[in-house]
Amino acid sequence: MNITEIKPSIGAIKVTDKVFGIWANEFLDCFDSFEIKTNSPVPYFLLCRAMELAFKSVHLKTKNILQVKKYSHNILKSYRDIPIGLKFLTKDQEILLESANSFYSKKGFEYLTSEFMYETYTGSKGLPDIEKLAKLVREIIARYT
Repeated sequence: MNITEIKPSIGAIKVTDKVFGIWANEFLDCFDSFEIKTNSPVPYFLLCRAMELAFKSVHLKTKNILQVKKYSHNILKSYRDIPIGLKFLTKDQEILLESANSFYSKKGFEYLTSEFMYETYTGSKGLPDIEKLAKLVREIIARYT
């Protein structure tokens, strides 16, 4: 048996804005098929990842993947760096984005954090309203992908 070792490197694979747009839509599709039964971080994660990919698809039109990678999971910074002519969020929508980002940028929807548990089980106002967030994500994806 002949085994070839492949050593992947950053920037070795051409990733296009269109691919990120497709993936953004797929995360939104997953959210749409997800049945929310508990105070789960999963629907928030799906929506925030969809936004992240949609924003990055905009950046990839003018930047390379290494430049886009600098945004990490900070969806607020990524949105704010979108060219001014392409921005459309209202102040209320940006506040909603900021609320989601406060968890998502710290991987608060990926790992069981005390902050997420506190917010969900005390009914605190820190988490964004999931329906408003879903509506925002649909608008972002419609515009950017």
